[in-house]
Amino acid sequence: MWKHLLGPPWTFANLCRETIIVANRHVVFGLPNSPCTFLAYLFDLTQIILPQLVGNGLVRRPVNWSFENMANPTSSPIAKMIADLQPLDATEALNRVRALVQTEPEYRIIGNDEQILPETLKWIGQLGALVDAMKLNRESLNLSTAERALLQTQGRSGGMTIRSVLYKVLAQAELKAPAAAQGAFVAAGDQVDAYGAIAKILESANGQLLIVDPYMDATLVTDFLAATPEGVAMRLLADEASVKDTLVPVAQRWIEQHGKSRPLEVRFTSKRRLHDRLIVIDNEQVWSLTQSLKDFAKRSHAAVLKVDDETGALKIAAYADEWDAARVVVQNC
Repeated sequence: MWKHLLGPPWTFANLCRETIIVANRHVVFGLPNSPCTFLAYLFDLTQIILPQLVGNGLVRRPVNWSFENMANPTSSPIAKMIADLQPLDATEALNRVRALVQTEPEYRIIGNDEQILPETLKWIGQLGALVDAMKLNRESLNLSTAERALLQTQGRSGGMTIRSVLYKVLAQAELKAPAAAQGAFVAAGDQVDAYGAIAKILESANGQLLIVDPYMDATLVTDFLAATPEGVAMRLLADEASVKDTLVPVAQRWIEQHGKSRPLEVRFTSKRRLHDRLIVIDNEQVWSLTQSLKDFAKRSHAAVLKVDDETGALKIAAYADEWDAARVVVQNC
């Protein structure tokens, strides 16, 4: 961008226009089009590049303008841009961040050109737009810094900071959302809270419970199912390719112990049919889990997220079909 800055000094307006043009070129080539990304460009412009260019005589400083004023968080154009953003409705913000948690990419995966994948950049852009719409200024700056690190290191650095921002945004959204729309965030290693978060959902079932988890093992039966009220028909749907061998024996022992008072049925889909990890309550409410129940919050942060009604209805219909097509493995209901 700067190699052609020769001849007469540029005006500040010309330089800003050139910066916007270059930023737009990056958007065309696949970088996320969000205020969060553009803030990174403006930060570089005001804090690093412009002082050097003015000092070298390549750019004319406007009258009554200073780098300090430009960077002032309460008076700068950046702050005004953020202040003008309209905050999202609390429930809408929570639904959006839940969708981002469920689709979080693997930051270290790069393409054949050794660059970050376009879908990863698109996801980061969506997170940045949400952060800005929620007016989370600190998270916006942290995300900008992490995004640049991710790009500069081809995914080797910045990913954990982005994940930290994601879960902080989730926590903020849950605090502001109505109680009926909230889920639960569980810190890594907090097994008591992990049990409490899952048990609270299972306890709400009145007639039917469906749990979908491709990596299901005995943990679900031994640690969680007892929270389900008596008489509720419990259905467990796992993937034949990834289900663990411990599930079937412990499910059979459950049936021997509880009989018809706690009816249980286990089915396996054909190989690699499942990806979601869901809890469906009475064919009405759908909860999404960010990790398999066998590992839930054991080594990394996890969350239980209530799926919005429209998406939930689609998932209920889809997994009803999966259940009907799946192979019965254990049954007493």
